[in-house]
Amino acid sequence: MGAAIWDWDIGTDQLFAGTRWAEILGLNPLTFKPTMTMHHQLCHPDDLPALQASFRNHVQTGAPYSLEYRMRHAAGHYIWVRSRGRVVTFDGQRPVRAIGTVVEITQRREAEAEAEARRSQRTLELAIQASHAGYFDVSRGTGESYW
Repeated sequence: MGAAIWDWDIGTDQLFAGTRWAEILGLNPLTFKPTMTMHHQLCHPDDLPALQASFRNHVQTGAPYSLEYRMRHAAGHYIWVRSRGRVVTFDGQRPVRAIGTVVEITQRREAEAEAEARRSQRTLELAIQASHAGYFDVSRGTGESYW
């Protein structure tokens, strides 16, 4: 699936987002009326400060705006997206309009997390072998112990 585009009128908080953006979020493209306020409400609370800081940094320094963060899908779960953009219109020092793209990257992030879990498991196994120690685990649900 392709990238969604966005065009933000900062003064009015209106956010033009193509139908692809609604599809990524699981929303009806015909009734989708986005604002940046709504975007921030759908952003995972742990990711919102980094999102806002990244945009502020872009405005202050001109450094590229590019960030990966989670957004709540209409079905209730979170998806990962990568947003890139830049301010294209200023009124003096004040940003007026920004444009960019959003791509869903959930599958890539999940694959990376699985690969990291496998690496961690392998590291643990090697450490146990090297130390000639054992380990145990207790299932909270069943109370079963594994040695």
